[in-house]
Amino acid sequence: MTDTAPGKTILIVDDEAPLLRLIARVLARQGFAVLTAVDGDQAIALFDAHREEIDGVVLDVMIPPNGVEDVLDHMMAAAGNLAVILSSGDSPSPEISSRIELHGASFLRKPYLPRALIELVDHCLAARP
Repeated sequence: MTDTAPGKTILIVDDEAPLLRLIARVLARQGFAVLTAVDGDQAIALFDAHREEIDGVVLDVMIPPNGVEDVLDHMMAAAGNLAVILSSGDSPSPEISSRIELHGASFLRKPYLPRALIELVDHCLAARP
């Protein structure tokens, strides 16, 4: 178990069901409570319903229906101290890079090893104000 996991909840958003299940399983095994969403609309609904519980989010950059920008902006407007990890198989576009900088987010390139995800989640949670 990680030092930051006890009592921490992570929202995972990815439209690739096998990857979503894998990420959820990896984080749950480390002691995190996990919520999952397959698209941006579901992510926003889950976030709004569990805003007080969610400490961090792992967001796929290419989530339907509108991509990550609207989802990220919505979440950060409501909870500015949220630990955010954006993930993609591609390098971040200039728009995504500016959002990463604006919101103090981190980027994790796919594919990644479970240990890399766990370490980055721990780092992002520990760095929150």
